[in-house]
Amino acid sequence: MNLGALRVFMVVAKTQSIARASEILDITASSISRKIKSLEDELNTQLFHRGGREFHTTSQGTAILKRVEILLSEEDNIRNLVNDKQEVRGPIGLMVPPTFGNILAGEFLAPFMKRYPNVELSVKGSHGRRIETLHNYDIAISPNLPNDTSLVAKLIFQGKRHFFAGKGLLEQYGVPKHPSELSNYPYLQLQIDTSYRQGKQQWDNGQGLSGEFITSTRITSDLPDVLAKMVSENLGVACLPNGAFRNLPKNQYVRLFSDDIYNQNVMYAIYPSRQHRPHRVKVFTDELTAFLNALPNL
Repeated sequence: MNLGALRVFMVVAKTQSIARASEILDITASSISRKIKSLEDELNTQLFHRGGREFHTTSQGTAILKRVEILLSEEDNIRNLVNDKQEVRGPIGLMVPPTFGNILAGEFLAPFMKRYPNVELSVKGSHGRRIETLHNYDIAISPNLPNDTSLVAKLIFQGKRHFFAGKGLLEQYGVPKHPSELSNYPYLQLQIDTSYRQGKQQWDNGQGLSGEFITSTRITSDLPDVLAKMVSENLGVACLPNGAFRNLPKNQYVRLFSDDIYNQNVMYAIYPSRQHRPHRVKVFTDELTAFLNALPNL
């Protein structure tokens, strides 16, 4: 059984999209389809339900996914037995959205630098925009996939963006029962949210629930913290990650709708290629991934 095919299966299962898996793995969609079909033939079972844009695992596929995750984790552990003997030293150039950088600075970057005193770190703000080039940096953290097909994008975090409003705004407009009603509310648009297109905000929880509504956009920004503050000042509704409100009093805002209604919030680590990724950058990426997935409210 080919470990590469199993990794392809895992990424498709996690992203529920061959197109997104193709971008992350840096291989063609047709190659992914062939690998999945070959794996299904070898296992003599159907791994995904076909139909629509999303790929959801069958009951058998879900059970196999759990085993695959364990297997691939052990593969990484074996590789780490060799890599652990290498000293982590040298320069690491990081591009990161400013707001995200504020979260990382004290909670991840400072401890990382203390653990590895021979690392030299350079941090540049990317302002949350799509990464066109890495310039002289080793790695970029971005919510958007790069246009440059020579860059590899590794999914390092998958969370949620919920809809939020200030209490004063809800007193004025009423409490909406469904996102479709938000067309009647002033809207605060997060520019790095790729689900916003041509005046319409789309939402998709990745679990079969999705929709869109026309917005009356009042404020736009690529900084989630700025929009969170505007929400608390009752200037509009916004679709934001929970972490954007981490420094605001909880009595100033309300999360709307049920837990089933949200947008997926993703972060990618972007770097030139797996073959040319220095050991220090791999260690940095792996530890950052573990840090992000341990955060409860990002």
